[in-house]
Amino acid sequence: MLGCILVSSCKQEPPSPAFITSPGSYTYFDHQLTIKVGEEGTNLINYQIHRGKVSAGPAAPAIQKGSPWFIHAAAPAAVWVYDGVNDLMLVRVDETGASKFTSSKVAPDLTNQAPPEVLSRMQSRS
Repeated sequence: MLGCILVSSCKQEPPSPAFITSPGSYTYFDHQLTIKVGEEGTNLINYQIHRGKVSAGPAAPAIQKGSPWFIHAAAPAAVWVYDGVNDLMLVRVDETGASKFTSSKVAPDLTNQAPPEVLSRMQSRS
């Protein structure tokens, strides 16, 4: 009976989704990566990616509320962000504190590097 009490008293967070599509706080890879998404103003969405002591995000929100946007954590150091319109972004955040944002608007071949699940999601949302 003691085992049942211990198990039922444990609080487990639900797993974070494969694709983030709404505001909230999401953790991945045994808490190595946290992505926080929030609304700004009446029609914008912004996000922050936290890895260890590093936090990275766009200077200004580039996602329009209501567009078919998504965020996908592919690895602790690689997060894909689709604005729902015409830009796929790869955000790399390494353990040393460096972050790099690469946009498909600047590097058109970036979409060729995206994981198959990201490409499939983009096609289904357009």
